[in-house]
Amino acid sequence: MRFLIHFLILVNTLSCTQDKKVKLEKDDFSISYPSDWNLDDSGKEGTYFILTADKDGENDVFVENINLSTQNVGNITFNEFAKKMEKEVSSVAKIVERKKIKVNGKDCLSLKMTATQNNIDVTFVQHYYIENQRAYVLTFSSETKEFNNYFDEMNEVLLSFKLN
Repeated sequence: MRFLIHFLILVNTLSCTQDKKVKLEKDDFSISYPSDWNLDDSGKEGTYFILTADKDGENDVFVENINLSTQNVGNITFNEFAKKMEKEVSSVAKIVERKKIKVNGKDCLSLKMTATQNNIDVTFVQHYYIENQRAYVLTFSSETKEFNNYFDEMNEVLLSFKLN
């Protein structure tokens, strides 16, 4: 019985450790992400932030990541913007899923797409939002062969995104 109690405590502790989230809060948005991911909010490559996983060993050549970029889009409707983005994306990647969803009360276009970059098959999930004439593009990028290993946890991160 004592062994069983110790085992349950260990499992519970490990579960809690894996579930720890960090919340990034900025003036216009917030997002929660796993505490074991790395945050770069230096603004490099025109992003608000880049979250990266650790490499899965020395042979891992692609680092799974989530990033947020924004751009001024002027007075455009959500549907006009969605059509424009689908057209642009389809010129560089294959769209395999398209959904219009609500995330924290905001309209969101969710696109899942595949492409090959530097001879690596990559899968992306992008969430597009329009707020105050500004587009927010939240992107999860994963090596296609690793996508299913990361998707559930990263989808939680994508869905935690909240515009203020």
